[in-house]
Amino acid sequence: QIINKYIRKFDPDAQIVSEEGFGDKPISMAGHVWFVDPIDGTMNFYKQHDDFAIMIALYIDNQPILGWIMDVVNNIVYHGGPQMGIFANQLRLDPPENDALNQGIVLLSGARLLYGMFGYDEIAKSALGYRVIGAAGPSFIRVLRGQAVGYSSKMMSWDFAAGQVLAKTLGLIVSDIDGKQLDMLSSNIVLVATNRAHRDILALHRS
Repeated sequence: QIINKYIRKFDPDAQIVSEEGFGDKPISMAGHVWFVDPIDGTMNFYKQHDDFAIMIALYIDNQPILGWIMDVVNNIVYHGGPQMGIFANQLRLDPPENDALNQGIVLLSGARLLYGMFGYDEIAKSALGYRVIGAAGPSFIRVLRGQAVGYSSKMMSWDFAAGQVLAKTLGLIVSDIDGKQLDMLSSNIVLVATNRAHRDILALHRS
């Protein structure tokens, strides 16, 4: 409610898509559309007291403009956009290395990995290693920092909107699991990865 109140104060004509139900229900991406996830990784927040985030993003006419992911525990805000670059607080981030799937760690949705959905089991086997973080924001951060070559999970738009802004600005590929553009107003099986890992993962998913 606090975040939405401030957005409405300085951008009163904008629409807000928010997880907790305090936003709007836009039917198009025309104009200013904000995405707000006040607690990403609720179970992690409640049980681990770690690996959760606050995420905000601005899109204008369906174009990614600005994104913020706050690593609350470590007090680091990952922020920026295509016009300014990406920063961790005041430190500018360089694009991560373009490693292939077998050269790095892949992050996957635990439930879908457990049941072998979307080829996740083969993707995990083909990677150097795999992890289940259980939250979108911390997982996006690891890919942005080059600590993982890819991340895939089923997400709502507030889960991936900020991460997509930051990832695309750093030259990472963001798509659905079939390699198609994400629908910003519905749930998607999201894949963010380096160019090489993205290609590897799509090949495994399709096989």
